[in-house]
Amino acid sequence: MNCHGNARENHADVKPAWRATIFGTPPTRRSRPLDTAPPWLSKPRQLAALPVALALASACAAAPPATPARIVGISDPPPEVAHGPPLTLSFERADGQTRDVTTLRGRAVLIVAARMDDLRSQAYVHSVERIARAHPDDLSVFVMLGDDYPHNQMAVLATSYARVMELQRSEVVLADAATRAGETQLGAIDRVPTTFLVNRAGVVSRRVEGLLTPSQLFDLVRPALPPGRETP
Repeated sequence: MNCHGNARENHADVKPAWRATIFGTPPTRRSRPLDTAPPWLSKPRQLAALPVALALASACAAAPPATPARIVGISDPPPEVAHGPPLTLSFERADGQTRDVTTLRGRAVLIVAARMDDLRSQAYVHSVERIARAHPDDLSVFVMLGDDYPHNQMAVLATSYARVMELQRSEVVLADAATRAGETQLGAIDRVPTTFLVNRAGVVSRRVEGLLTPSQLFDLVRPALPPGRETP
């Protein structure tokens, strides 16, 4: 069975409420952050196996999808966000450093909520990295991971994720408890991938739930780039 066939089969076996959850963990399955991990696979073995799993999944994600990507929903953010104060969020990177979004005024910012164990997220992050490389001076990109692992393990896993995914211009950051609970300016995140476009004034101008093709992703980012710098 091919990569995409496996992905469809796996998601078909998962309840929609679990599939749609990114940062919260269903109460009946708190002991199994990865919904594909069998009961006999201990946490140390999961951690040791993840780089290999990511490499295999990355190869699958890089292959052309069997059907065109479908946009789940594109919407303006809630009025209190779109017309409110600029974002004042800060993100923790895998190396422990903090990235403050307020220092990026004058640049467009793309924030992608993702999970390491989600094939759709991996395919999308490949496209996001390409657009980040195309606009290194005008666009900052954050891949915000919401997998539910203890903090010290997440740092190790996120470092492996960035290496396997070959992320050079996209920064991998860790979602904190407030973000996973939907208590930040980004609001509740119920699906992966979810993308937030922050304009040069620091305000969230667009929110996308689901996949975008590379051309759709560029069309999303284009209005936030400086005039004359919109060519891919």
